[in-house]
Amino acid sequence: MKPQDLLVPRLSRLLFEHDPLRTCCVQNDAFDEYDRVALSLAERMLAGEAPEPAMRAALVEWFGEELVANASMAALNRALCDLLASRPLGSRKEPSNE
Repeated sequence: MKPQDLLVPRLSRLLFEHDPLRTCCVQNDAFDEYDRVALSLAERMLAGEAPEPAMRAALVEWFGEELVANASMAALNRALCDLLASRPLGSRKEPSNE
């Protein structure tokens, strides 16, 4: 199993919950709305790109600069940092609930 196999679902869920491009994925139960963005983001971070620029680049790749320029990124970037702090890149162990 590759590290991104564990990371991509977590990133996709994070993007789904925050819906930075306001696609209404939450309201429409479109859980896979951000799957490809999550894959791109994971690949970028695993290649060494810093999380925040990687997030922006992945979103621009799939949605374009104009839409991303209007996206609310602050809360999303904080949540991404929290997610990565709870389980670092490449970690196979689930975080404990203790």
